[in-house]
Amino acid sequence: MTSKTPIFIGGAGRAGTRLLRSIIGKISSVYEIPRETYIFASNPKPDQEVWKELDYITDTKEKQKAYLLFILLSIFYKKKIAIKKFLFLKNDFSKIRETWDKFDFRSKVNHDQKIISLFQKMQPHLNTSDKFEIFDFVLDCLCEENNCERWVEKTPSNIFNTKKISELYPQAKFIAITRNPLAVYASWKKKDENKNIISVIRNWINIHKTIKSLENSDFILLIKYEDLINNPEATVKKICAYINEPYDTSLLDVEVLNTQAHSRGQKGFKQDSLDSWEKELNYLEKLIIKIFTKNLAREFGY
Repeated sequence: MTSKTPIFIGGAGRAGTRLLRSIIGKISSVYEIPRETYIFASNPKPDQEVWKELDYITDTKEKQKAYLLFILLSIFYKKKIAIKKFLFLKNDFSKIRETWDKFDFRSKVNHDQKIISLFQKMQPHLNTSDKFEIFDFVLDCLCEENNCERWVEKTPSNIFNTKKISELYPQAKFIAITRNPLAVYASWKKKDENKNIISVIRNWINIHKTIKSLENSDFILLIKYEDLINNPEATVKKICAYINEPYDTSLLDVEVLNTQAHSRGQKGFKQDSLDSWEKELNYLEKLIIKIFTKNLAREFGY
């Protein structure tokens, strides 16, 4: 893995990590991993405990198959769907097609046929039971299939795992993105009106403290969401220079998904996403966020 130059993205959830991945994914030489894999997470959330469980499989061949299948599912499906599909097999990987066809996983998209095909194609060539080596092998195959030279992976919690990532990929490029904590909570609130404000604040503080500790490292490029929206051309040129890819104006013609101020399918950079929190948050919410994040937010220019 030492010669690879993948690109990793991390930061707070709802801070623009997906927008950043979409921009980089438009570069022809870069394969965009469609989903957050959480493979590098040192402390997976409860619904990501599958990674830990797989570590305890003792049979080498079964472990290879389990890792391969779950990695493919994690690349193409949202985490909860990936886990449901994986666990529904009950370790009988020979019945993938038969088992999945009988169950409704309530997924908006269906990648089953592609995953089955890739699983059957890749499985005979596995010669390791190490999950990171299998992940690397899968991405090599996907890059070759899509005529790409490298890949980009976006999981917000990557920011906590830069040491592990840099050990595996010393030549990797890592981009961290920051955003005003008020806007981050407003975005979460629009997605989930019951989102706990304290948990969002705690997460924002932990992530931005980690970013602050890494900001002088050569391993990481720090980008502000506000700069990306206010001055996309200069910011994207900065990103391209950092990851050693040519800049093209087509990178600015990105479809914006999953953001609080944009409708699905819209393109471009909308500045109303910067201050819409002023209308969407009430006085008490603003006060609570400002009290807890004031000092750290000021260090980031908020």
